[in-house]
Amino acid sequence: NAMREVARLRGVSTRGDSSDGMLLTAEVSDVDIQSIIAGAGSGPVLTEGALDVPVAAAIMQRPASSMRSEDLVQLHEELRWAESKLMQASERLAEAQEAQRKDLVALAIMRRELLGSFLAERRWLEGGMQYFSDQLPTFSSREVELAGLVESGVRTEGVIFELAAVRTERKLLELALGQSVAQVARIDDNEATSEFQVASEAYDRDPDGNAMREVARLRGVSTRARREALRLQGDARELLESLDIVGGMGEVTAAAAFLAAEYEGDSRSAERMQAVRAAQVERELRALPEPEADWKAGLKHPVQYMRARRTTR
Repeated sequence: NAMREVARLRGVSTRGDSSDGMLLTAEVSDVDIQSIIAGAGSGPVLTEGALDVPVAAAIMQRPASSMRSEDLVQLHEELRWAESKLMQASERLAEAQEAQRKDLVALAIMRRELLGSFLAERRWLEGGMQYFSDQLPTFSSREVELAGLVESGVRTEGVIFELAAVRTERKLLELALGQSVAQVARIDDNEATSEFQVASEAYDRDPDGNAMREVARLRGVSTRARREALRLQGDARELLESLDIVGGMGEVTAAAAFLAAEYEGDSRSAERMQAVRAAQVERELRALPEPEADWKAGLKHPVQYMRARRTTR
């Protein structure tokens, strides 16, 4: 026993001298093997704070749009100015009606400002639609790419969370486009109805054939515009249901206005849309597969996993 102890000490001394007098030490913390084995088949736990990362990332990495935010702000200011002038004309006409007098000048100004407000609103809506249309292809293509990674088996936390955020943004943009198209159709309906009413009021007691044909034409235009507006409004409601947008939030019924205002730089609209995005991301996460650990996805699908590492954060 004494000889074996001497030999053991000589071996320890030899190994210590092989590093030129340097003694390398390391501290190894205790590893809970049982907890690792118990949780080997489950993915990472989804916490509320983790949802903020993909939502903010999806918003910050928006592609450039041909409709600049400054231009959209200018169109919105023109719309507010047109609505202000329409309100003043409406008050003047109301005063004339209360006095039981027919103010033809006030009536003419009212109709002129009404047409001006229609034009300003249409231009602002078309500017917002341009912005939505520029954004949508990027989010749609990114969603297809991420969905392909998930279908191929790469279900890491980064891929799942980013897919939920990108899918949320794509749905909101599609909803905003549908709502904007319906709103433009409503403006066309109101404008056609106004023109028909003006032509009807100017109808002479002894009209000629041209006046009658013009009134009939305007009546047909107004009827077609009303049917188209109702159809597109129904399509917008069906789109809200088909996209499975989270319910109970009034902002989704005016997503086009809130998204446009957010792009213009309105902080209150941005906060309200962030709340909608967070709720929708949670809804999308519940529909997606549970995330799994990176090492597990790397072992099962190495090629797709490396592809996901290159294309995700």
